[in-house]
Amino acid sequence: MATSQANLETFQAWSAAKTREEFLAIVYRGLLNRKEIALQCGFSKSVLAQNPRIHKLLHELETRLRAEGVLPLDEGLPDIRSEREGRQDEGVEHRAAPPQLEPLNSQADGVPTSQQSTPRKLESLVRHLQSENASQRAEIQELRRQLSRLSAIQEALATSGRLPR
Repeated sequence: MATSQANLETFQAWSAAKTREEFLAIVYRGLLNRKEIALQCGFSKSVLAQNPRIHKLLHELETRLRAEGVLPLDEGLPDIRSEREGRQDEGVEHRAAPPQLEPLNSQADGVPTSQQSTPRKLESLVRHLQSENASQRAEIQELRRQLSRLSAIQEALATSGRLPR
C-alpha cells in the first residue's frame, strides 16, 4: 500500500502546483488528459482509474475546474465509452463529424457572449480539419499509386492485343 499512498501524494502535489493555464494546456475532449497527467506524475495511467482515492480527487478537480470555466460543462461532453463500443459492434470505420460551431450572439456593444469557449472551439475545429486533411491527402496518394499501376497494366494489355483499344 506504500505505492498507493505515494501515488496519492504525488497526484496531490501535482494538482496543487498547476496553474489555470497549465490545466488548459492538457484539456482533451472536455476532460483533463489522463495520459498527460500520468506522464507528469510519473506513474501508470491505470493508477488514475484503479486507485479510488486518486480517482475521486481527479473527479473533484475536474468539477472544480468546470466551476472555474477551465473545463466545459458536463452537458456538452459526448459519452466517449458508448461511442467506442458502438463502433466496435458495427465493425465499420467511421469518421468523426467535425465539431459544430455555434453562431456568436453579439450583445448590444458588439462583444460575443461566449468569449472563452469560442477560441477553444475554433482550435478544436482547426485540429479536426487538419487531421481530416492529412487523412485525405494520404488516401489521394494511395489512389494515385493504384491508378498508375492499373494504367500500366491496361496499357500492357492493350499493346498485346488482349484489350480492345
